[in-house]
Amino acid sequence: GFPALTAQEVDRLVRFLMDPSGIEPDADAREAVSTPAAQDEAIAYRFTGYDKFLDPDGYPAVAPPWGTLNAIDLNTGEYLWHYQTTPGETWDFNSNMDIVLADLEMDGREVKAMMHAPKNGFFYVIDRKDGKLISAEPFSKVTWATHVDLETGRPVEVPGARYESGSVRLSPTPYGAHSWNAMSYNPDAGLAYIPAMHLSVIYSDEGIDLESWQPSSFEGDTLGVSWVMDDDPNDQLSTLQAFDPVAGEIVWEVPLPGRVNGGTMTTAGNLVFQGRADGEFVAYDATSGEELWTYDMGLGISAPPITYAIDGRQYISLLVGWGGGAAGLGGDIARHHGWAYGVHTRRLVTFSLDGSRELP
Repeated sequence: GFPALTAQEVDRLVRFLMDPSGIEPDADAREAVSTPAAQDEAIAYRFTGYDKFLDPDGYPAVAPPWGTLNAIDLNTGEYLWHYQTTPGETWDFNSNMDIVLADLEMDGREVKAMMHAPKNGFFYVIDRKDGKLISAEPFSKVTWATHVDLETGRPVEVPGARYESGSVRLSPTPYGAHSWNAMSYNPDAGLAYIPAMHLSVIYSDEGIDLESWQPSSFEGDTLGVSWVMDDDPNDQLSTLQAFDPVAGEIVWEVPLPGRVNGGTMTTAGNLVFQGRADGEFVAYDATSGEELWTYDMGLGISAPPITYAIDGRQYISLLVGWGGGAAGLGGDIARHHGWAYGVHTRRLVTFSLDGSRELP
C-alpha cells in the first residue's frame, strides 16, 4: 500500500503515474512509486491504466499515459523511459497485465528483456534497459490490427477499426486476449504460459454524444461505446498457451473451459500449474503440455498458485474462488460453471508432496 502522503505528494504521485515525463515525485511519493509490477536492480517497471485526458479528436493522447509501460529509477524517482502498447486506445485495451523479466538469447546476444502480454493480443518483448521494442507477435485472435511496426512501435490498424464508419466486429474484446490472471515464464523451457482468451465483440458509438458523454463511476455506461459479445459458444474461447518469446510463436496449447481461467505458475521441476474455471487444479509438463495431475477444488479458480519452502519442504498454495468482471458479467457461460455471487465458500488450499488430507 501507499505510505501516509500529504495532499501535495498524492497529487504529484498521481500525476507521475499518469504522465511521468517531467515530473519528479517527492521522497515519500517515490517510496509509493517503488512498489513495482516488476523490479530489476534499482529500476522499477510499472504499467499505467485508465486515462481520462483526451486529445481534441476525442481519443486518448499518444504519450504517455494510457496503456503505458514505464521504467523508474528507484534511487532517484527519475523517469527513464516509457512504451505505449496501444496509442489512441479506443477498445478498452489497457496494459494492466503482469510484467515478466528475463535474460533472453536473441540474435546471438543476451537481451535484458521485459515480456508483456496485454489485452490487445500482441506478446511484447522489450529491451528493459532502454525501452526499445524487439518483437510483438500475436498470441490470440487479433483483427483490429495487422501487426506492430517494429520501427515506430505502433500497431498498424485495419480500416474501420475505430468504428468511425459504423459498427465493427473485432478481436480481442474489452476482456482482452489476456486479462489480469497472471502469466509465468520458465527460463529452462524458454516458454511463457498465458491464460489466453479468443473472443469477439461488436463495437459501436452510434447514438452516443462524444462531446457531452461522461463516465458513470462503473454504474451503467463506463466506456462511452456500445459493445456486445459476439462469440459462438461452440468455439474454443480460452486456452493455456506456451509461448516462445524468442521465436515469437505458440509451442503448445491446451483447451480450457469457458472464457476466463486462473493465472499460471511454473517451477524448476519443469511443471506448469493452473486453476481453471471449472474448479480443476492442473499440473502440466512445461515442455510438452502433457497433463500430469489434476485435483477437483470444488469451485472455479481465478488466482495463480504460489510455491514456497519451509524447513526444506516445498508447498503450493492457491486461493480458490472464481470472480471478477468476467464472472459477474459472463452470463450463461459464467452460470454454466456454477458461479453465483456471494454463495460459494472461498478457501486458501495448500499442497505438499506428502499431504494426505482431503477437502471437506
